[in-house]
Amino acid sequence: MIDTILYLTTEDLIDLADPEDYVNATRDAYRERGHGAPSNAPSALATEDPNTDLTGYMSMLPEMGYMGYYVYSVGGPERDGWFTCPLWDIKTGKMLAILDGSYWNPLKTGASSAVASEVLARDDSESVGIIGTSRVSYGALQTLAVVRDITSVKVYSRKSDNREAFCKTIEKDMGFDAKPVDSSDGAVDDVDILVTATVASDPVFDGSRLSPGIHVNAMGQSGHERELDIEAICKADKYVPDLRERVFAHGVQERLRMAGGFLAAYNAGRVGENHIYAEIGDIISGRIPGRTSAEEITIFDSTGVGVETVASAAMLYEKAIKEGLGIELPMTSYKNATPGTGKI
Repeated sequence: MIDTILYLTTEDLIDLADPEDYVNATRDAYRERGHGAPSNAPSALATEDPNTDLTGYMSMLPEMGYMGYYVYSVGGPERDGWFTCPLWDIKTGKMLAILDGSYWNPLKTGASSAVASEVLARDDSESVGIIGTSRVSYGALQTLAVVRDITSVKVYSRKSDNREAFCKTIEKDMGFDAKPVDSSDGAVDDVDILVTATVASDPVFDGSRLSPGIHVNAMGQSGHERELDIEAICKADKYVPDLRERVFAHGVQERLRMAGGFLAAYNAGRVGENHIYAEIGDIISGRIPGRTSAEEITIFDSTGVGVETVASAAMLYEKAIKEGLGIELPMTSYKNATPGTGKI
């Protein structure tokens, strides 16, 4: 017997959900994670010639009723990426859908930093510094505005044209007072929340400049993408990753380690494993307190994991079903494809 699954294209997914939908789904998912929902650190493979990476991560969300796997490649002369997310029913194991995973990546990634800011940033936070002007930076601002009343943004990237264009875009789209600055110091100083969303191989700001009360969302922290220097890690009163396992996880090659900033401080003997305060799910679930002082320096370190990804995919799938979107594709279960097979 041939069954069907739903394939959802980028065209199906554009404007299907707003930033608040991603934030709500992600919050619920990390609450589940805090109560033990299974999720693994990203695993990755790479070749030097051709220069190509393949990365994937999984999560199971029993309360939501879904499980999924996010996998993507990055390669070619232009270092383009191809993202996809299969989604299954956790009760039956039946595959439900395959989502084109590119368009909503910045929103689901931004949503994880938003729910982290909800419990780690000061309640009165209104000013933001951004280092990096990618779509992930844009998504981070869209979702951050759901949980905090943002009024002003300072933007730094190495290319002045990029930061000026980014400021004009977010002023037009989001109504923020946006100012380009000509150094990373300018983005760090006198802000309540700092967001780093880059692919930098070296630290992107001077951690000694972090002032009491600031919250940092570091969103590009893999082994060869080290946004945080040792001082930033050491100054954090609460260093919180998406998954504890991810901090020390790595692929076959050293370059695929998943928390470059923390590992640099750890390998230098400046911090130990006990410097990891908690996973973000532990805080969102209420098992462990978040910010407890207006003076604390807090860091959320994330590169994206299955928790927010599967939650966002499930939310999009449910909306697509209601709207009658998607293309049905044939899919056969193993037992139907191999008659006479017993239990697997």
